[in-house]
Formats: sequence, C-alpha cells, structure tokens
Amino acid sequence: PMLVAPRAPPPAATAVASQLLGLAVVSSIVIVHEGGHFAAAKLFKMRVDEFSVGMGPALFQKRFKPVEEGGVNYALRALPLGGFVSFPTALGEEELKEQELQEQQAMRALSNGKRQRKASPPKPSPPRIAPDDPALYENK
Repeated sequence: PMLVAPRAPPPAATAVASQLLGLAVVSSIVIVHEGGHFAAAKLFKMRVDEFSVGMGPALFQKRFKPVEEGGVNYALRALPLGGFVSFPTALGEEELKEQELQEQQAMRALSNGKRQRKASPPKPSPPRIAPDDPALYENK
C-alpha cells in the first residue's frame, strides 16, 4: 500500500486570502439583495434616501444629485456584514404631535424616576415630508 504524508495546514497568506474571499462573497450577496430593494423602489417611483453596503459608521459617501431632485446617498460602511436601503417616512401633523408628546412624556418619566444616570437626549424625529408629495409612495 502507498503511504500518503499528512497534509500540512495552509500558510497564513492562504488563510487570509480565503477569509477575504468569503467576505467578498457575503458582500456580493448583500449588494445583490439590497440592489433588489433599490431597483423595486425606483421601478415604483419611490423616493430612496440612502443605499448602503455595510453597517456602522460610513467610510465613504457620495450623492450624485441634490435631495430635491431625488438624489440618493450611496454609502460604504465599516462592517461589511449587511446593508440597507433607507426610505423617508411621512407623518401627518397629528401623528407628529402625538410622537412629540410621547417623547416628552418619556423624558418626564425618566427625569421623575431615580436619578441613576443623566437621561440621554430623545431620538431625532423622522424627516417631515408632506403626505401629498407625489414622489412619495407608502405601503398602506
């Protein structure tokens, strides 16, 4: 019978190359997946605020047209495991007042309780877009 020598583990360069290849494959899947969301939104003439590959802080951002002309902010972010397509939200005046009231009540509840830590500032409200804006379509 022939004797076969045991196989040596791959050198570090090969291990790094295979990790980078895996990362490239995952990133490609994310780009195709999020590109589908983006293409569907554009097909139905929906406004898109941002197309982003990755999560976390943006490493690179570019907007080719102003927001008023339907410009999209394209971003590459630090953690390449994911991505998103950001759509604007439209709230009527009544919903905006209700949301602001809820945020104020939440802040009062935090300040009336035990002072364990300084309360963090409230989350910013979504952008205010007129509900009758023709460039905005929502799922209802």
